[in-house]
Amino acid sequence: MEDKIVKYTFLNILIVSSFLFVGCGSDDDKSTYNKSTYTTCKITNSTALLAENRERDERQCWSDGSQTDKTKALTWCTNKAYDYCNAQYMICDQALSVQVSDKGC
Repeated sequence: MEDKIVKYTFLNILIVSSFLFVGCGSDDDKSTYNKSTYTTCKITNSTALLAENRERDERQCWSDGSQTDKTKALTWCTNKAYDYCNAQYMICDQALSVQVSDKGC
């Protein structure tokens, strides 16, 4: 009888330990193994009135960022795009859409 209790207890511990062990590595949000590093910022769309300004805006690309958090990368990219816009135009009144990636310019 004692042998059966020991076997069942050992089996239960083994099963519970297996589930805990499998669960330890499953938190993808905190794992850095598969995360992208966003290094590139590109203006993908501009609502500038003149076609030549839209084309110039949409050629802009910067590769000096390095973020693993997409929200922070987008914030950096948006700031970069509007810094460019404010430096390029006397009045930056167009809307700019941006994209971050790890591909480079």
